[in-house]
Amino acid sequence: MREYNIKIMPIATQGLSVIKLFRGALALAQQRLENVGVQISEIRPGRKPGTVVATVKSHHLGIATILLGPA
Repeated sequence: MREYNIKIMPIATQGLSVIKLFRGALALAQQRLENVGVQISEIRPGRKPGTVVATVKSHHLGIATILLGPA
């Protein structure tokens, strides 16, 4: 099994969780999450140039969760 270097950075004051991934890992994470039944948005350009993001739509326990990676 391949290991991923993932950083989870909860931002408690805003009720937001950010999961930062390495280049190319966002697409793999999206596929893996969808395979286990988690609903996740399509990968799209992030606000910061050179980044891509996807939003977790289910199984997030009420905490807004975004996956962030380099483009």
